[in-house]
Amino acid sequence: KIERKNITNGVTINGVDTVEPSGLEEAKGFELEMAGHLSDRWQLVFNGATSRTADHSTFLANPGSPLGGATDLKLALWTTYRFRAADQKGWEVGGGWIYQSKMHGEDATYTLPASHVFEVRVGYGWKKYKVALNVENVFDERWFVDAPAERLSLPGTPRRARMTFSYEW
Repeated sequence: KIERKNITNGVTINGVDTVEPSGLEEAKGFELEMAGHLSDRWQLVFNGATSRTADHSTFLANPGSPLGGATDLKLALWTTYRFRAADQKGWEVGGGWIYQSKMHGEDATYTLPASHVFEVRVGYGWKKYKVALNVENVFDERWFVDAPAERLSLPGTPRRARMTFSYEW
């Protein structure tokens, strides 16, 4: 459980914009992460989080409503398979799935839909070098990162590909 007291918010009083402490925000929930090797070449990572949030700010029309930008559930699963031993050259492939439940907007006046985002990765490594192609949001899904203010939503990244080159020393 996390509580934040005396959160300041911008409000307009008699036509004058001001900042004042407005109450209490709280979040209750838990997070879980598990990682393991199914074999010496196959790795799997899972994480999830669930939370219930409440904004008890005094200026809200609906005190006790969920915090803007909060989701009830987030899940992620990522797997990587290496076609080589860790210190040898060779290919590796990976993929992941990220889910988030509907996102609450400010003051519970709206919600943004749940979303699923898939990612893939193909890489080649040798000695201390690695080159990889990552494709994020493979199916170009519309998803949201945050809903920080009334009727404002921040969209997530559309489909994009990145090529990386790394050296480990």
